[in-house]
Amino acid sequence: MEHATDWAKLTKSGRAAFLTNVEVIHSAPQADQLDELLAKKLRPFFGPKYAAAGAAALRGWWGRRVREHLIGFWRGNAEGIDLLELEATINGTRDRMREDDLPVLYDLAELPVSGDEATFVKQLRMIALHDQRIAIAIQDHNRAFFNRSFWQRESLLRVGELGTYDERLKTAWKRHFLPEADGSGSEAETSVDDARARYLRLEASTLPRIRGGVSDEFIATGSLHILADRLEVGWHPEWVDRLRALLVDEPSSESEDVA
Repeated sequence: MEHATDWAKLTKSGRAAFLTNVEVIHSAPQADQLDELLAKKLRPFFGPKYAAAGAAALRGWWGRRVREHLIGFWRGNAEGIDLLELEATINGTRDRMREDDLPVLYDLAELPVSGDEATFVKQLRMIALHDQRIAIAIQDHNRAFFNRSFWQRESLLRVGELGTYDERLKTAWKRHFLPEADGSGSEAETSVDDARARYLRLEASTLPRIRGGVSDEFIATGSLHILADRLEVGWHPEWVDRLRALLVDEPSSESEDVA
């Protein structure tokens, strides 16, 4: 029940029937104590350096699995969460806590979805990208932004690593968007169709990974959209003239944590 008024409307027998479905867990920790307790429980698996990051990664996975379990329960599927699944998830997360890898979080159900006002979305509309592809780009942007912020917050990145990665992505962008030869024409002469084709070739190319073990494609494509949102790269031949003059004095739609 969502409101106290629902409870007040119940008869005495109705309240008794409702309370038979309530289980009170004695001495349960308070909500503000859960993170610390979870990190302590997981310390033997992740070690002191990665205990907090491992707890944060598993908390998101656990919340999603509990939701799936409860939905299944109300649909008549009483199958529980297998201990082997939990162990496999812990081991998989721990294995990504390496010098050549990073844990990647997928539970993004609570992230706000950027709309048409986001700068990177405006850039994609300037090259007439299909709406469904724009929706995928938004998802990639949000996932990459979420993970980049998580890595910074949990101190999983080396000093300057994210900035170096962004420069590598900019180099990949230049290979597709700089003029192909001297005298090949100005940016303004490049058609929207050509700009869109260049964007799609870049998106389909083998983009740099932030680390060798991070094979999740949305990290690279989403990071490019983060750069486009900052007006550090662009897709349309006239993106600077059309957007920078309007947005240069406005704050970015999102900003990541500073390491």
